[in-house]
Amino acid sequence: MDWLMDSTVVAAIIGGVFTVAGSIATVLITRHIENQDKQIMSTGRRALLNGQWRGTGTSYREGGQLLSVSVVATLVAHRKTVIGHFRVQYPERDGRPAQESEFESRGGMLHDRFLKLDYISKNERRIQFGAIMLELAPSGEVLSGKFVGYGVFSKQIVSGNIELKRAA
Repeated sequence: MDWLMDSTVVAAIIGGVFTVAGSIATVLITRHIENQDKQIMSTGRRALLNGQWRGTGTSYREGGQLLSVSVVATLVAHRKTVIGHFRVQYPERDGRPAQESEFESRGGMLHDRFLKLDYISKNERRIQFGAIMLELAPSGEVLSGKFVGYGVFSKQIVSGNIELKRAA
């Protein structure tokens, strides 16, 4: 029991407690700040967003050439946040074979009908990221809107339209 009275041990214990408590507080405060602008979604709204969505994304390339890609998204809605996984298939073009990219996204609902997501490539070697703003149709079956980001294949900022329909 003498070790309990040793000031070095007491200082180490107090330091350890404050380190753990400080880390937990930092995580909680960061999450609160990140979710401040997001609305709490009703159970019905969450159920409406959850599941798989399929559609297309289109953007114009230099020279006005239209590029259309296939998009499959899986969304999971929580109380304030929506987590998504996107798989984008790029067609064969400019002598390059068809390619696929996968993205993780995170965001939330605004004004009960707009879904705002930030996305980033799952492939850490690729610089590919951006934002998507989608509007949920009154039927709950279509998400449509715009995206903007940095394209790894085009090596520039890209933007365009995206439309997703409920698949499951």
